Amino acid sequence: MVRRSLALVGVVVAVLLLVAPAASAQYADDGSITVNPDNPDPGDAITVTGTACGEPGVDVTVSITQGGQTIVIGTATTGPDGSYTVTGSVPANFVDGVATVSDTCGASYTLNIGDVAVGAAALPRTGSETGTMWRVAVALVAIGGILVLTARKRTAKVAVDA
Repeated sequence: MVRRSLALVGVVVAVLLLVAPAASAQYADDGSITVNPDNPDPGDAITVTGTACGEPGVDVTVSITQGGQTIVIGTATTGPDGSYTVTGSVPANFVDGVATVSDTCGASYTLNIGDVAVGAAALPRTGSETGTMWRVAVALVAIGGILVLTARKRTAKVAVDA
């Protein structure tokens, strides 16, 4: 019985080690957008560069949103490296404050328009998702519980036999 329990625990540990990814703070790059200049005034020209699509030949539409109003800045087709560049302008009717520049590939950039306090932009994403780590932790606690129960049964059996 003990050998079967240990064999089962060994199989479970082996499966967890094979299935669980390495723990790290890295995450898949889901692309990005950069805007130059990063603090334009309403009506100023801006250049938007993005890598969110990640493959060549994709048609991309770039837009800017502020206060529920969305304006298309321009369109482009991604190059051989999957990146694009669009030149447009901040709409003259936008006000000083925060706006969001986004593309049809799903990436976005928080843009400070006019006189906005530095640091008002969104914080960058750091770290990684912890869902897999929780599953591994629960599995390890379960394995520990099985080992404790197996050891108790073995100790109880030895005490009865003596």
